[in-house]
Amino acid sequence: MRSAGATPWVRRVARETAIAGAAMACRLDPLRRVGDLTVQRLSTWPYLRRMANSAGHAWRTANIQAGTAGHRRVVGTRHGVRLAVSLEDYAGCHILVHGELDPEVSRLLKRIVPPGAVALDIGANVGYYACLLARLVGTSGHVHAFEANPPTCDLLRHSVQCNGFLDRVSVVCAAVADAPGTMEFFPSADARNSGVSSLLRHPHLMDSTPIRVPTITVDDYLSQINAPPIHFIKMDVECAEPLVLQGMSGMLSKSAPPFIVSEVTESAAQIVSGRELIAQFSGWDYDPYDIRSTGLVPTDTGRTSFQVENVCFVHRRAGASLAGLLGTS
Repeated sequence: MRSAGATPWVRRVARETAIAGAAMACRLDPLRRVGDLTVQRLSTWPYLRRMANSAGHAWRTANIQAGTAGHRRVVGTRHGVRLAVSLEDYAGCHILVHGELDPEVSRLLKRIVPPGAVALDIGANVGYYACLLARLVGTSGHVHAFEANPPTCDLLRHSVQCNGFLDRVSVVCAAVADAPGTMEFFPSADARNSGVSSLLRHPHLMDSTPIRVPTITVDDYLSQINAPPIHFIKMDVECAEPLVLQGMSGMLSKSAPPFIVSEVTESAAQIVSGRELIAQFSGWDYDPYDIRSTGLVPTDTGRTSFQVENVCFVHRRAGASLAGLLGTS
């Protein structure tokens, strides 16, 4: 008779054996590419999503064991663009397995960013949104992507290049802040999550070795390139959003974009709270909306704190555009 603990033990041994075999295989470029493609193909079938999650975790573990997780990989997304990623990093592995980040935001962008638009991606990381935006705006539009972390900026540039978007995406390796110059930047000490790097020293960045990076303001940058009016801005700068807002006050007072998607969260190192950040946007005539699978839902601004979440700020003069975007809570 089989013992009650036999099944978990067999599964564990089988999994560890499979990971060890995969770790050997992924040292060879052809087999590594086959493994990447297999995991990604599994994610395209809804009824295989659970298998894809398990396979993706095992494949990431195998790559880490083999020392190949940090190698640059080019993976596809559900939105027809390719990204240069590292499987050691959470975002890279997530894109490989799921084919996207933040599906609700991705769907929203397809509805609010038209061909020919000009967009800013502030805190672009490896370029998921920059490349999606580039696909949406087409050859007649343009995307300006800003990333402060030099190694991540290299991946961003490669993502732009491998999609053939050099004609419509400008990559700026600098931090967007409230004044031009230089600032200390705290890269994540955890190679598994480079996206939490920041201009602010959050508790999870206490072990980070700071580097100095150039800083620019949106107002100065747009003035230098004589840019047309901006239609959309995406911001994800780990609680440094108030600095970005200060540095774009000129643009906001003259030709504010109709839509801004910004991360709103709380941290011990924050400049302002989530509620205060929303109030700052309100001062520029923006109303906040939660981004749901059903559409936009007015944000409960009475909350005392916010988790890590994306909020869509809609300028009041763009209110007519909301009719087809509102959803149910």
